[in-house]
Amino acid sequence: MNNNNKKFLVKNVALWSKANILKNNVDSFSNFLIDTRKYKADSAFVALKGNVDAHSFLAQAYDKGVRVFFIDNSISKIFFKEIMLLKDISLLQVPDTLKALQLIASKWRTLLQGKVVAISGSNGKTSTKNFSYQILKTYKKTYKSPLSFNNHLGVPLSLLEANQDDEVIILEMGMNHKEELKLLTTIAKPDISLITQVSQAHIGHFNSLNEVAEAKQELYQFSPSKSTGIFNEDNIFTQKMKTKYLKDSNRLCFSFGSEKILKNKSNLQKCVITELTSESLSGLSFTLSYFDKNKEQHKNCVSLSLLGSHNINNIAAAVAISLALKMPWSKIIKALNNLQQSWGRMQLLYTNNGASVIFDAYNANPSSFKSALDSLEKFSCTGKKIALIGAMGELGKWSDKEHSDLSLRISSIFDSVGFIGDKKSFVSGLQKNKFKGSFVHSKSVDDKEFQNFLETLASSIKKEDIVFIKASRFYKLEKILQKLKIKN
Repeated sequence: MNNNNKKFLVKNVALWSKANILKNNVDSFSNFLIDTRKYKADSAFVALKGNVDAHSFLAQAYDKGVRVFFIDNSISKIFFKEIMLLKDISLLQVPDTLKALQLIASKWRTLLQGKVVAISGSNGKTSTKNFSYQILKTYKKTYKSPLSFNNHLGVPLSLLEANQDDEVIILEMGMNHKEELKLLTTIAKPDISLITQVSQAHIGHFNSLNEVAEAKQELYQFSPSKSTGIFNEDNIFTQKMKTKYLKDSNRLCFSFGSEKILKNKSNLQKCVITELTSESLSGLSFTLSYFDKNKEQHKNCVSLSLLGSHNINNIAAAVAISLALKMPWSKIIKALNNLQQSWGRMQLLYTNNGASVIFDAYNANPSSFKSALDSLEKFSCTGKKIALIGAMGELGKWSDKEHSDLSLRISSIFDSVGFIGDKKSFVSGLQKNKFKGSFVHSKSVDDKEFQNFLETLASSIKKEDIVFIKASRFYKLEKILQKLKIKN
């Protein structure tokens, strides 16, 4: 995105953030910076106080070119004296730099002309965001939040990256505690809100899935009264959210789901419906229909070189968003032909000798594992199936059971398993299930034992084999790809 024409006036952001202007030698800036390692020209540096006090990097930010600074009231005397000695700067002091950033983003949101789309959910939110962007950018000037900028810091920064002439602004919103989505929704004031699904991701911070659903529902609950809600008809929790949404308001509503919901005609009000026709390593084929007022308005057959049937629901969600933004059906169908999967999400790669590698190492939880394994079981394989996976996090008291259940699925599908993490329940589960294939267990991908396992695998892998790599980013399983000698 080009920020060359965007300027934040120091006097305005001082007012929005309730700042005291201690020095006022620079009138404006274009970007917000919280990490000096990611410096961009014409940035204001916001010194956040977290595990590391960013006030210790004020001089470094100045040396890189920063001339506008936000500092906290609780700044130490040493750092305060240091910043006051710097020349030709504007210096704004606020009660809390994080809160100041959120206040500025909230005000900037009111000045944005485009429609804001907020996407949350236990799984699929990043893929849905990326699919939505790929479709909508062919129709309107569209911006999407980078990577997974989806928390109390990432959402404000994403909003502040958006330009006033962006016609659509797509934001991802994550949460692992109650009232987090309330805060993000209040800042972003979305015109369109969507929760992909509710499942076990982050359940370790809650007592039940019902509590997770209640926390997720904050996105719909605190969206503006004139906003549009989009609902997943295949998830029992989002079904209940839709019922409550329609009961409590007269807001516009879209939905999406699989062909199962055709049995209930009352669901077919502005609804995108999909039906899988085939799934293989070559990709997905499915029908895509749009119903309005119980009547089928459109129907098309779609074939894409994407893996994972769960992506069909993510695509349906993206189509529903596009329809809610009044994109013509014919333009949506045309844009679908160019959809590409994001990094680390069921990416199909190949080794130098032609073996298939499914790289899904961006996120891992019980639901995403189940979806991926459901697809793996369907893929034809005349060679061996090999799993290189990492433990799942944020499961709390459910962790042992979920890893034990995962071991049952893994042992029934794969001939060889490499597991990274400290979950003994997975290892004991494999033993209990009498797994007879080769197996290695390490705490890190860099451990010598695991590296030896990879070297043996790389030297013996054949064209007919399938390698499945899945974990959260924490384990950095992308390091495996070099060992496997991936093409390109």
